[in-house]
Amino acid sequence: MARRDFLLYNSDIMRTYIADAEKLKPVRGLTVHHNDKWFAPIILHATIDEQANSRQARLLENAQHSHPDIYHIVCYTVGEASFACRDEAVWAENGTVVLTGPGERHMFGPLEEDKCLQYNEVTFSLQESGGEFSHVSAAELLRNYAGLEQQEMTTCDRVSTASSEVLAGFYTSLLDVLELDHPLARLRTGQALGSLWQAVIELICNFTPEHVLQSVDARLEQARQWLEAHYREQTRVEDLAAMSCLSRGYFLRAFKQKYGTSPLGYRTRLRISAAKTLLTYSYLPLASIAQRLGFSDEYHFSKTFRHHLGMPPGAYRKQNVTDLCE
Repeated sequence: MARRDFLLYNSDIMRTYIADAEKLKPVRGLTVHHNDKWFAPIILHATIDEQANSRQARLLENAQHSHPDIYHIVCYTVGEASFACRDEAVWAENGTVVLTGPGERHMFGPLEEDKCLQYNEVTFSLQESGGEFSHVSAAELLRNYAGLEQQEMTTCDRVSTASSEVLAGFYTSLLDVLELDHPLARLRTGQALGSLWQAVIELICNFTPEHVLQSVDARLEQARQWLEAHYREQTRVEDLAAMSCLSRGYFLRAFKQKYGTSPLGYRTRLRISAAKTLLTYSYLPLASIAQRLGFSDEYHFSKTFRHHLGMPPGAYRKQNVTDLCE
């Protein structure tokens, strides 16, 4: 069931969540302690693949602007140009990550003429139970979450292309849970935002950034094991990518590199293997086998089986059938 307390825009190039101002709720599990008070994040806006060109950037709120109590986490994915951050021009390309906080002037669109930048972004505020907003800087917030209150923190850095793909997966997972109409939606939102924060901290603070990338193998293996257990079901690549906290494109490339075939190709292999067993050791009709293994119909099953084994399932059964009465 779709939630109705937000606006959601979907297109080929952008997907956006905007919270309903009258139904804002704090995210559980990510509180921040400051001045003897506890503040919890409230997500206001999230976007995947937002595009901004130089003309739009100059028209938007007179270019550079700031907010009294709002934070941004931005990761650029496409394009090369300068953007404005704290009254300075900063170079952006795939993998550039920037955090801004209350009162910190910024403009994420390109400063140069005829340029375009694409990025993922989440916007949130920090509020305590009495309604007071936090105004700590982005660097201080980063130190608080990292548990390194005395260490200097950078709030703008570039990570590798592979790391950028990993971060894109966390943005996608966050947007997915923001759309949920479920009793555990707030808890899952906290988990998704926490995962994004952890990745940002590990990557731009140089906390063994390879840890995030090494974990990709574990996520791919989790997706493979899920397919092993659910190969009879109709599964979308987008769902597997979200499960792995990876962007769709990166998930497809990484899965094929690791296992030699696409996720759906791997599922088909599992179905064909199961079909060979049923054809050999059962008298089930082809239509029943097709239905049991998740094929749309007997024709689809037969066509796919022939493509993989060079013969129709009926012929395979004749060659390999075992007398079940023996």
